[in-house]
Amino acid sequence: MKFLIIPGFAKSGTTFLYEQLAASGAPINLPKRKEVDYFRSADSLEGYLDQFETQDPDKVFLDASPLYALPGTDVAARIKKTLKGHDVKIVFCLRDPMSRAYSHYMHDISTHFFLYAHGPYSLYSPAVIKKYFHPLSPAVRDFATTFGKANVSGFGFKSSGPQLREDILKFLSLPKKWQLDFNVNPALGGSIPRLYFDTDRYLTIRSGKELYALPPHTFLLSNIRYQQYRPDFPAHIAKLLLKNSASWDRQFNPEYLGPAVKPIRDDYLKCFDALGMKREDLKPPKLINANDPPALKPDIRNQMEKLGTISATLVDNFRPTANGAMNQSKTTARPNPVATDRHDTLPDIIKNVNVMQGKSNGKRAQAYQKALAELGPVPDYVRGYLRHLIQLGDSGSALKYLRQNPNLNRYISFRVMLEDLDKFSHKFTQQEIIDLRKYMGS
Repeated sequence: MKFLIIPGFAKSGTTFLYEQLAASGAPINLPKRKEVDYFRSADSLEGYLDQFETQDPDKVFLDASPLYALPGTDVAARIKKTLKGHDVKIVFCLRDPMSRAYSHYMHDISTHFFLYAHGPYSLYSPAVIKKYFHPLSPAVRDFATTFGKANVSGFGFKSSGPQLREDILKFLSLPKKWQLDFNVNPALGGSIPRLYFDTDRYLTIRSGKELYALPPHTFLLSNIRYQQYRPDFPAHIAKLLLKNSASWDRQFNPEYLGPAVKPIRDDYLKCFDALGMKREDLKPPKLINANDPPALKPDIRNQMEKLGTISATLVDNFRPTANGAMNQSKTTARPNPVATDRHDTLPDIIKNVNVMQGKSNGKRAQAYQKALAELGPVPDYVRGYLRHLIQLGDSGSALKYLRQNPNLNRYISFRVMLEDLDKFSHKFTQQEIIDLRKYMGS
């Protein structure tokens, strides 16, 4: 019997190659699922054959399982033992290691969202980075040694082009001129999910070129693979998911890897040497950005209030009024779907600060307190509030706020407030100055 096994590498085109071969017309026994992944834990020929929909001995058994190439496994030896006496060909899929690793990271978060969203998962954390950056060439050498170099070949979008090696085409009974169709790719591409949730206010959500209002207490997940709209979602779970998703890296900069870039790329190029292929011409690593999730599905959009289109809103914003000035009103009725912020989804920070500055001393402090209670420690609000209290000589309110928020110095500079404290020191006792300086990190 004949077996064509694609043991790796993950996110390097294994799904593409599998789909192309499955649709090629070649006599193939297809597995019950694309990634058989049998030999990582078992070695029974009967059990392995049972993983396929058909078991025609005149057809080639096709197995594309990228986890076979993980380090620290004996997969090659296990395959050799189980398929002893049968004809086995191995094809490795190759892809630039930087793009491959980040694509794998995005794939895991997108595919297994509710697993990875229950903890921080930054690409650069030690435990995570080891999963996506590990030596590849030992697996290639292991398979080449176990099955012989003549039976192990490679494929890469940039390295080998659309033509598979001639012996593989013959193995599959495909004509020599048969080529892979690069215009068709079943992979969805890399993306990081976007999460939306608020307990108190509506959120403005972009779907393609349109804007929608997401109601309070509704959890929205926009993912390249699936989308979820969950009204009355438990707030404590939503906040946990939002907090952990903040650790996800929506772009990958290889420069952060520093000197490690060279050994990673050298290891990748050694794969070509082990496969007897010409080395790929690697370009300097560049910043890689995650793709945006697609527009929301109609059944989700229909559950939200449509606010309008981005384009029409901007056109309306630049439309001259009767006196020749640019129109600054979003409430004027227009035939086009102009978006209006009917739910006050985005507080105007600058407008609020200006309003506060125009209030009397007592009302200004109350306005700051209300804004801080509603929106949290917005740096501009914190600075404005504390400076206002210092200028009033209200050490009690200033110390109360500083004690309630002991970690402000992590993201707010107190330099200007300390200068104000020196300027208005005559309004405070010596002990009040000491206490204020202590809480402001001086």
